[in-house]
Amino acid sequence: SYYFEITMFHLLFLEDSSRLGRLDYASFSQQSLMEMVIDGMTNTSKRTICGSSTTPKDIHEWLNVIFDDTDEVAHIFWYLRKLSGSVFLQWLPSTVRKVEIWTNKLSGSVDLTSLPEALSILYMDTNRFSGDIDLTHLPKKLVELTASNNELSGTLDLDHLPESLKILHLQRNHFVGPISLTRLPPKLRGLAVATNKLTGSIDLTKLPGKMEKLFLYENYFEGRLDFSSLPDSMEILDIAVNPNLTGEITVSAHPTTAFRAERSGVTIRSTEEGDRQV
Repeated sequence: SYYFEITMFHLLFLEDSSRLGRLDYASFSQQSLMEMVIDGMTNTSKRTICGSSTTPKDIHEWLNVIFDDTDEVAHIFWYLRKLSGSVFLQWLPSTVRKVEIWTNKLSGSVDLTSLPEALSILYMDTNRFSGDIDLTHLPKKLVELTASNNELSGTLDLDHLPESLKILHLQRNHFVGPISLTRLPPKLRGLAVATNKLTGSIDLTKLPGKMEKLFLYENYFEGRLDFSSLPDSMEILDIAVNPNLTGEITVSAHPTTAFRAERSGVTIRSTEEGDRQV
């Protein structure tokens, strides 16, 4: 029965959640999966979402859970709800296309390796998520991922992002190590990795042809930058507060781009104003 299914799940989950693999995932109803998603949240947060911390309502009565034409979960909007505890995104139903959990107090690690293949939008910024994140197994249809303003750490692999990705915001975390900008998705328009602890050199010569915004400020990047191959679509390039970066930008060569480079070793040259070190 349904209640036996849930009881057995909780016993297994409390003993060792790692034993529940994707084969088990396929056997659960959408109701069960949604209950697993919020299983790590505080009792107060559970009551906010499903009306009770012990006997959840039918998911059709849950807070801001939107269903598609086939009566399956499609969108989850739990932003600005003061939610706390952990969220287990790996148990999202396979039909979910959009998840917004931004500006809460959610914490703990985040598993991004088993997200629904249908997922196109995931907004999880401004929480208290911690630990490293794996960006190498994101859904192939993912278009936007925002995880800024958290406590995430570890290194970033940007070489294996989905081809569909257009927006990736990871600023204001604790990421470390070098990053590669030479194999970004062709459709990527906005990348923000500012205010981290990233290091190493930066290659700007192979950015996606449609990139519009690139935020690299407040890191520890170093070396000389080559600005000769910036995309014509670039609107904002912010490399400020990277004291060990050098190079020269000729503004007249990029008339539609706004550059910010104060507290770096980069020289901005304008045909009207001459050189200025910022």
